[in-house]
Amino acid sequence: MIDVDTSAKAEQIAKLLRHKPTISCADAVTGPHDVIAVVEGWDIAGQGLSALSDIREIEGVRYVTVCFAIRTEFGNGP
Repeated sequence: MIDVDTSAKAEQIAKLLRHKPTISCADAVTGPHDVIAVVEGWDIAGQGLSALSDIREIEGVRYVTVCFAIRTEFGNGP
């Protein structure tokens, strides 16, 4: 979840994020945050930190809140 500066446009930041290799999708949203971006990968330490750096380097990004969704079901279980 990304908050942008008042001078920045959320849709422009989402569009920039969509071109980053670590980001699977990004959209401008309404509510307490301006943009939501999704990162998919197996390695929180590697891919997660890389994605966070990609997001923070964009001019206009003010604050990033990170929430990890951890999938615990693997294989062909019931």
